[in-house]
Amino acid sequence: MQTLDFSLHTTVIPPVARRGQHTLVLLQHPNGKFLLGMKDFYPTDICRLLGGGMEAGEEATSAAIREIHEEMGIELKDEQLDEIAEIRMNLTEDKDKKKKTTVFTTYLFFAKLKKSQLPYVPNDDIQGVAELTFTELQQLAQRFLDLPKDIEPGKEFSWGDYGQIYGRIHQVAIEYLETQN
Repeated sequence: MQTLDFSLHTTVIPPVARRGQHTLVLLQHPNGKFLLGMKDFYPTDICRLLGGGMEAGEEATSAAIREIHEEMGIELKDEQLDEIAEIRMNLTEDKDKKKKTTVFTTYLFFAKLKKSQLPYVPNDDIQGVAELTFTELQQLAQRFLDLPKDIEPGKEFSWGDYGQIYGRIHQVAIEYLETQN
């Protein structure tokens, strides 16, 4: 698996990054579109690759398969998963003039669904599924990068910091797709 390192400065390290590591899957429907998870609390027009946290001692591939089953009810096979990259984000928080660094690792995979694996049903912690074209996936990556940097009242993070992380992850997925054509 290719390893990529990024260094980002954040206002506040987003809660998702405090997990340390997670796994995401760029999941392609047999119709050619890409399936992404939607959550009610996400900003307008934001969805993300499917997946989530890894359990202690869990391998990245096993976590990816488990997460897709939990979130979509789909049984993936090991041989369906192509490794895209291990993405290490070195996040530096500049809060109250104190620097704090966190390393957040994403194991990114690609899987193309077979017709026999349909239909899918959003479950677990996603409230819906977006089916995006390649162009819409590119636009989504840019929307992540354009999220506002302000910390929302009553929240302890900035959507802009979240967007810097996920924008880069989605860009890596797009670059992978571009090499496959």
